[in-house]
Amino acid sequence: MKLKKTLACVAAAAVAVSSLALSAFAEATEVKITEKQGFNIAGKELVGGDTLKVTITSLKDGDNFTNGCVGHNSLALIEENGGDTSKGWTQEAWDMQPTADNGSKEITVDINDIPFVNDDAGNPTEVREDVQVQVWWYDGDVSVTYEVVAAATPGMTELPDDAYRVKLTSTGVVTAEGGVYRVNISNPYNDSEEATILDKADLAGAVAIGIHFDVAEFDDYGEAFNVTAITEDTATKQAYWGEGNAANNGVTITPATVDKDGDYIVWVVFDQPIEATENVVLALITDIPEVKTSTNEPGDGVPVITVSEVGVQDGTPAEDNSSEDDTSKDDTSKDDTSKGDTSTPTTGDSKDDGVPDTGVTLAVVPTVLAAAALVGAAVATKKRK
Repeated sequence: MKLKKTLACVAAAAVAVSSLALSAFAEATEVKITEKQGFNIAGKELVGGDTLKVTITSLKDGDNFTNGCVGHNSLALIEENGGDTSKGWTQEAWDMQPTADNGSKEITVDINDIPFVNDDAGNPTEVREDVQVQVWWYDGDVSVTYEVVAAATPGMTELPDDAYRVKLTSTGVVTAEGGVYRVNISNPYNDSEEATILDKADLAGAVAIGIHFDVAEFDDYGEAFNVTAITEDTATKQAYWGEGNAANNGVTITPATVDKDGDYIVWVVFDQPIEATENVVLALITDIPEVKTSTNEPGDGVPVITVSEVGVQDGTPAEDNSSEDDTSKDDTSKDDTSKGDTSTPTTGDSKDDGVPDTGVTLAVVPTVLAAAALVGAAVATKKRK
């Protein structure tokens, strides 16, 4: 059976959860500022996601200084001020000073906090107000890129069709670092055994990584919390160290909000394939403040968080097998050392039972969708050269 036929059979059932993967790879819009003149990001563009990510990058080396802000009216501030729309403005400043090692800044805007435009009758429309990118002082060209990022939805754990799974040595350990709780997946700066649970070489070529994790004993903490990720590939200098960090470069994160026990995913998307030839950092980060040492066991005041699967979409060119016949395409060699090794010690049940040997494995179906969907996304394994 041909791979494309297998994918076609699964595609219809996967429609309900495919939008996340599509939105994660939306192209950013770039505007170059070459004079003291800002611009508006139109409200009609603020669709398809919950967060607007704006990145300002200096295009000029040398002794120069250019600054400004990204601002908008805020529903929260308007409400806080008794409905006074004149007191709803909020902004975050940016400045480009390459000689001060401050050549890039990322600013995120909560789209849901932006008011809707009113029509002539004073009634709200379905279009948000514009976001302003202001330039206060100009002394050097800058590039402004912006894109709408969709928030990850609990239970949406399907991988793109060309994704593969990497082998994990454990499900990770919740630790307290930097004042919050985290789960290390690849941390070359920590010598403990649980700090790295995969082979970084299996991430080479990745343009997107989906970190699947399970939450249990939510009532131990009792409040909704957010889970995001930090990452770095020193070979390509792509990194994300948290919202607003000056070292962020070339990475988009779609976090997850945890409000009950269940299966969740955090997406890490890179502007270009990572090389994974030097240091690779990858970890889940919560916003649960550190209160005491977590044992990752029920009753310690912190939810139990375990990594069930790490899925990767490879951005390297695929091998040209167009000259092979259908039989060779469907053959799965016994010595295939694919990065999608299904011996991963995941916490979910295997979905391989009863699947014909077509050279295709199935991604883990989220527990909360399994009863309704009864399908998984087909993911093609790739041989490592």
